[in-house]
Amino acid sequence: MVARPAGMKRNKSRLEVFIVASFAFAVVLLVFARTMLWGGEDATKPLPLASRPFLFSGINDTLTGAMEREADQLASVGLSTNARVAFVSVIVAEEGKTYWKSRSGASDMHLCVLAAKIENLRKHIVGRVPYDIVVVTDRHDPALETQLAALGAILVVTDVLSVVDDSRAAGRIECCDRSSDWKFFRANLIKVAVFGLTGYDKVVYLDLDVFLTRINGRETDVDQGLYQKTEEQLVAASGSAAPMAGGQLFIRPTRAAFALMVKLMNEGFSKARGWGNRGWLVGEAGGSVAWPTVDCERLPHYCGDEMRRDEWVFFDAAGDQGLIYATFHNGLESYKEEASYDTMKKECPSIHWYGVGKPWEVEMEEWHDHPKFKEFWEAWERVEGEGVGELLKDTKCAAILNKTYTDKVATSSSIVAGR
Repeated sequence: MVARPAGMKRNKSRLEVFIVASFAFAVVLLVFARTMLWGGEDATKPLPLASRPFLFSGINDTLTGAMEREADQLASVGLSTNARVAFVSVIVAEEGKTYWKSRSGASDMHLCVLAAKIENLRKHIVGRVPYDIVVVTDRHDPALETQLAALGAILVVTDVLSVVDDSRAAGRIECCDRSSDWKFFRANLIKVAVFGLTGYDKVVYLDLDVFLTRINGRETDVDQGLYQKTEEQLVAASGSAAPMAGGQLFIRPTRAAFALMVKLMNEGFSKARGWGNRGWLVGEAGGSVAWPTVDCERLPHYCGDEMRRDEWVFFDAAGDQGLIYATFHNGLESYKEEASYDTMKKECPSIHWYGVGKPWEVEMEEWHDHPKFKEFWEAWERVEGEGVGELLKDTKCAAILNKTYTDKVATSSSIVAGR
């Protein structure tokens, strides 16, 4: 027997370790590749939150690169301000041509509404935790950018709607017999970008027609409550048209949630199989309704003995609610807290003018001095009184709102009482 040099044994041990490690790595790669495909028999099974393979996997290279850059851009928002919390609203440029013009008489009404919204937030947010006000849109608007910069807010331009546009063009979106339905369905999906704002610990999403208020002396305090909780990916109240209402959300942004939303939009939507055509079910098993607050008159297929939990009918303005619900309840299984409206009101006291009947819809009805619009008109007073109105002096929206205020609001006891 020939004795081996002492170093040869060590080298052999290293070689054995290398072989074992290489084999283990190969196994991991095989599992990774299978997960990246994310289809076949396991397509309906959710992935654990810690799994990264679905981050922009399974979509074409061009879209993957674009969405990776999009995610990086969204993640950078707020890093320079050191804010931990962001209050975010969204606006789609296309609305300026139709919605704003038809209901308010001014296609630039979004400029005035956002100015009032920012004044409203500044008034009612209290606490020492630094926060940002962020507006997400789908098209660069120089006038809006200038205004928001002057007001200390951040404008973010996102390209996420191109994903659902491409899916619809390819026939992967089964939705909306009327063009108006598609407009609302599409516009609400811009909320996907909000879930990519990972530079913040907490994002409070508020629809543009949600204004803060004071309830029983309580303001929106960023030093406590849900603003400091980080374990939940999403906290939302259930709605009547969907298992989750989308007008007010507490979000802990993650790249995983943003990426899954992009993937589901890319894979498409059908009434029979939902987002990503995965066959996920709506609501919970058992009981007489799919979720406690469902409107059975409007959505009878989610109620009673004939319940069809495999149907996804969140069209029109509820399209985003279905996507967000599918992402967190079915996909990530991290929809950990379903708050009641009372809880949401306690954490973020607000008033929501959903549907028709917003204070700036001056072309619609004679309701502008209704007391429920007090927060908007008080905010508009501050816009004009603090010099912000100078930014808007050449806008049509300012002229319309000032005239409405002078003619119908300033003399109304229901608005000015109690000041």
